[in-house]
Amino acid sequence: AKQDVDRFYSLLVEHVGLSESERAALLAFLIEDQVGRANTPHLRAKTQDPRERSKQIATIIGDLKLERFLALERHVRVYGDVHNIGSALKGHGVPFTKVQQEELIELLKTTRDQYATTPSPTGQGLSIEYLERRLAEESEYSRHVLELAASVLSSEQLRHVFDYYQARSDRFASSIEEQKQLRAKDPTFNGLVFYPAD
Repeated sequence: AKQDVDRFYSLLVEHVGLSESERAALLAFLIEDQVGRANTPHLRAKTQDPRERSKQIATIIGDLKLERFLALERHVRVYGDVHNIGSALKGHGVPFTKVQQEELIELLKTTRDQYATTPSPTGQGLSIEYLERRLAEESEYSRHVLELAASVLSSEQLRHVFDYYQARSDRFASSIEEQKQLRAKDPTFNGLVFYPAD
């Protein structure tokens, strides 16, 4: 749970304008909110009572900052992507500048809005066809991001971002193949599908 929250929310909450105590309390709430659930944060938010969740968050950061948080949370996937890309670039010795980070966030927000993904089916397992469609959508999204990111990142940074998206796509494709094999052996198998969010 902590790893999920760090990945998706650590950068996001920096943009809410929280005090240190509010930030710590909000992250602690988000971690507790994750415990016992298998979904990643951007999927979880769809399955719980949003009014109750908002009330709980408002008691931590107040109503005005709640509005800001919820507006940013619409793009939680983007903040997670930028956090992961930033970690990868730092590991390769070519970290973001602050300006690059903010420009990439805005770039990915626009791009993600343009590339709406197929919603997860509810009340049933995820079919192979659905997963393959999601993989194709993600591949198209990452291709477009790389085209636009060339205006923000250096050529070396862009190469590492390409590697980041390629590795993620490869892991997703591998998980689909594993599901195919499991279902070929047992047509009734409907286990949880691993989706590599990072």
